[in-house]
Amino acid sequence: LSASWSMQWGNLGWIKRAFEEYSIRGLDFLIDQSGQTAIASLGIGDVAVQSSAPKMMIHELQEEFTNFFQAINQPVRLQINRPEIKQEVDAMGLKMETKKKEVLFPSLRFSFSSDLPIENWMAFFNKFSALEILNLEYDPDKNIWTYEGQIYEPVI
Repeated sequence: LSASWSMQWGNLGWIKRAFEEYSIRGLDFLIDQSGQTAIASLGIGDVAVQSSAPKMMIHELQEEFTNFFQAINQPVRLQINRPEIKQEVDAMGLKMETKKKEVLFPSLRFSFSSDLPIENWMAFFNKFSALEILNLEYDPDKNIWTYEGQIYEPVI
């Protein structure tokens, strides 16, 4: 978990004093070389990882996401990612297959913003095996969480 501050006026010396006075285990800070920005981070320990094999096809995943987000009147962005294979024939007449894109497994990528923290979304996320959260951001000014992830399709 990290946060950063940029100096508009004054100095960032108060950060060092605050850290010395309120030392919190696992909390650390760094002031960049310019002295204009400070970054504080807090180690939250290991994050539990659960792995499960993909079970739903992409069209089923897309339908589930669309139905759910329409039901709660929440916008969601969906993108289907599939490996692209390019077939070529060499001089001997043999087919060669080469990967065109860096997508190894078919997946449905999703992103949405919400004022609800991840705890409120866990029941929904847990419905899908092979779901991976790629990015989670929080904007404290707007009290908005932005979620990005993908769900893999079984390889048949």
